[in-house]
Amino acid sequence: GYAHNSYLQAWVETGFAGMAGLLLLVFVFVRRGRRELGSRLQTRDGLVLLAVVWGLTAFFIDNMFSFTFVKPNISLYGWAMLAVFCALTGPERSAQRTTSSRWAGAALWVCALILFCFLAPLTYGFLDLHRGLEARKAGRIEQAAALLEEAGAMAPWESKFPMALGAVDIDYFRATKDRSYVTQAIQNSLESVRLSPFTYEVRFALGQFYQAVGDKPKAAEAFARAQEISPFEYSRDIMALWGVTPSKLA
Repeated sequence: GYAHNSYLQAWVETGFAGMAGLLLLVFVFVRRGRRELGSRLQTRDGLVLLAVVWGLTAFFIDNMFSFTFVKPNISLYGWAMLAVFCALTGPERSAQRTTSSRWAGAALWVCALILFCFLAPLTYGFLDLHRGLEARKAGRIEQAAALLEEAGAMAPWESKFPMALGAVDIDYFRATKDRSYVTQAIQNSLESVRLSPFTYEVRFALGQFYQAVGDKPKAAEAFARAQEISPFEYSRDIMALWGVTPSKLA
């Protein structure tokens, strides 16, 4: 199971040393952030530093109630912000302040460029994802498949794209009764699990695909993992899958 707390999860998986390392990281961030904001808030890069500090503060607090440290598609933003924070607050000596500031500015631009190269294809990918889902709702399965394949090609690290493509494969199966589409749907869903193993949606979708192919043991295993990750969402979705509503339970 998952503790829904990255710090406790680190303790369970890596022991006290792992949890202490994460807490030390947070402590150093808080200490340096307070010191730098106190002396540089009115400077040219003070607002940028303030934005990064607020973003990282939200990231560290969120990990008290979730496990985004181990979700690659989310933790990437946290580590990128931490890199920018380190570039902005690196040690500077008075005699080297100008040179260090220039290096910090260069590092900030490099980080911004890396983020742009990551976010630009991701944005286009999500636009294709939205259009693909709309096409699927309208029954245009071929167009949906083409758009979702294009989305996956734009951002191959995003787990939502192969999961959505797997749902389209199920639509193909229902229309043609060709079981090879179910196999393809499972492969796409397994790719989503590989990209984001701690995401509830991909685990639940995998269970649905195994259920469609009649593999009850693997479907039960996938559903159990989904329930571990998010019990509330699992209870809601499994009732919808079985056609059970809260009014029927009352």
